[in-house]
Amino acid sequence: MSIIKANDRFTALDCTAALSHGLTTESLQYQLQSGQFNVDQPYYTSSLAGQKRKRGHDSETHTAAWHETDAKPFLLTVLPDINVFSKTDGNAMTDAGDPIDFPSLMALAQASQRFFHQDEHIKLDLTEPTTAMDTLDVFHQVIHNQRKYCATLTLGTNDYLVPPGSAFLMSDLTTGMADLVSYVQQSGKCDLIVMDPPWPNKSVRRSSKYETQDIYDLFQIPIPELLAENGMVAVWVTNKPKFRRFVVDKLFKSWGLEQVGHWYWLKVTTSGVPVIPLDSPHRKPYEQLILGMPGTSSIPRQHAIVSVPCRQHSRKPPLAPILNRYLKENPRCLELFARCLTPGWTSWGNECLKFQHKRFFSQSTDNKQDAGE
Repeated sequence: MSIIKANDRFTALDCTAALSHGLTTESLQYQLQSGQFNVDQPYYTSSLAGQKRKRGHDSETHTAAWHETDAKPFLLTVLPDINVFSKTDGNAMTDAGDPIDFPSLMALAQASQRFFHQDEHIKLDLTEPTTAMDTLDVFHQVIHNQRKYCATLTLGTNDYLVPPGSAFLMSDLTTGMADLVSYVQQSGKCDLIVMDPPWPNKSVRRSSKYETQDIYDLFQIPIPELLAENGMVAVWVTNKPKFRRFVVDKLFKSWGLEQVGHWYWLKVTTSGVPVIPLDSPHRKPYEQLILGMPGTSSIPRQHAIVSVPCRQHSRKPPLAPILNRYLKENPRCLELFARCLTPGWTSWGNECLKFQHKRFFSQSTDNKQDAGE
């Protein structure tokens, strides 16, 4: 089971189990490689908690105020009950890097599409266990695995797992929204839309982990054309107050939504200790998830998702096991800025296949797990 423990205040999640769910073929069971969630020691020691920055900044002041009045009091009620993580996840997985840098190919794929006059909306249904295609052809078309089992998509010498019932569209904001809207409106509007925008971040720019996004570009996302009546939007934000205010006061209002929940992802070690002391004046051991709906909701106003973070940069815990309980049966779900695929979901972004490469998975002949038809 992917949910280790759950109550009205928090959900403790086994990400390895959650991200392995449904990954079966006719004869094989795929599971996430061990070592991707093996953070067994805190990033920082408690001795850092008393240190102060030499100079303050308005953003730091607002972050500290929010932490003291909202985040910290709530999370202190959660900490005594999260001693449910006891297993390790093997040795750290070594990763040589992405064999295909999908974002860098976006412009070339657009040029190829224009050269061959491929302006019509394209949809490819995967009906065979393995489908091979040119790497550039994976962009600007909806690729849908209609099968009840995993499919393998082969791009050159690289194999990617496409979960059962999942669909994805790899494009960017300037070229992909019309195709996404067309597909969603044909297949049915979404009961849940999850988005993890690459918020501007100095440390990310320095480390070149991924391309960041101008926050005002997010207004280009036509949420009202994608979201079903009474649907929910969940937006991951960093701990910078201006991004939280931007989502609640500007984005949500432009999309006709009201904030109905402010959740936290509390990052812990394999023994259940926060990866950073809660009182650290520098980084925090949590990120925030803002939930919005057109009207009121019965979901908890505050809730903590507790899990061991992935060693791959900025990979969030999967929300399907947690949010499904607040959605209708067999909900239609969409992830924006996705870097992996979820069984039964539609994913959009410029690197949806990033974490679907087979190097991230091991396989066995035990395929008793529900195929998720």
